[in-house]
Amino acid sequence: MYLRSEKRILLIEDNLMAHFAAKELLTHAGFNVDGACDGTDGLSLYFYYKYDLVLLDIGLPDINGFEVARKIRAFEQARNKIPVEIIALTATPDEYPLQLFAAAGINRIFNKPIDIDSLDPIFKDKNQSTNISSNSRRP
Repeated sequence: MYLRSEKRILLIEDNLMAHFAAKELLTHAGFNVDGACDGTDGLSLYFYYKYDLVLLDIGLPDINGFEVARKIRAFEQARNKIPVEIIALTATPDEYPLQLFAAAGINRIFNKPIDIDSLDPIFKDKNQSTNISSNSRRP
């Protein structure tokens, strides 16, 4: 078993209402959460801190989520870092083909709003195989 308070999440979401709601929900559930409202700020945080999970909105105003994910993966590869779990957040999951998510290095897709119980299996997956919530899809 793990303690949520040991897990650090980077939330990159440009919609201020959704950002605030998700951050409050995650913090209340016991996670440590850093937030960014655009891709540039999100990348800056990722390059500086270590995260256990990145929750990434696809429709960001400056750099779309696919490009942010590709930049994270390039950064990790250049530094031989263990890849972080990246979850795409989208209100319209069927808008893009699954291959686009996979090509960007995105591990899973969650429908908005975030379901906290969907995160628990992700951290457990690091040590054992579990079923993934119906709120997520793997590309």
